Amino acid sequence: KNLKPMVDAITATKPDVVYFGGQYDLGAPLVKALREAGSNTVFMGADSLDGSDFIKLAGDAAKGVYYTATVAPPASYSGAKAFRDTFKRRYSSEVTGFGILGYDAMQVALKALRDAIELNDGKRPSRIQVESALRKVRAPGLLTGDIRFNSAGDRIDSTIFILKIGDDLTSRVAGVVKAGAEKK
Repeated sequence: KNLKPMVDAITATKPDVVYFGGQYDLGAPLVKALREAGSNTVFMGADSLDGSDFIKLAGDAAKGVYYTATVAPPASYSGAKAFRDTFKRRYSSEVTGFGILGYDAMQVALKALRDAIELNDGKRPSRIQVESALRKVRAPGLLTGDIRFNSAGDRIDSTIFILKIGDDLTSRVAGVVKAGAEKK
């Protein structure tokens, strides 16, 4: 609760970056205290900083904060415009990046189920057959890109987004890191 010793130590060392590995409810007061102490060091964290609660707690101190996430703001997915428009018409609200990712996840699951049924001569497949089919799914051209898995079931060609909270307190993609499992 007492951030002063930590803030004093950070401001004394003048680091290039402070990486915060905790939750938004602790990160917001920390970045706010750093800014109030005159520190302009880059503040960065993980996806727990992605959200309106962090911004509400941090206020203007959230401006310029970076964080990493496995999903980007919806407008970052150029191939998802029609989906975003349809979602807004149907549900009278904006889709989130996680909504787009969830849609793609369902497409992968349905493809695995169809493939398992086909491999089982049109009959209801077992759970193991569906799991096996899921590991073999190749789903090109989805809203978030191509999805495929290695033999262990880990996604190949994942993306980690580096997002930055702008002066208008909205997040934008500041960088992209390609990641993912090996093709074992």
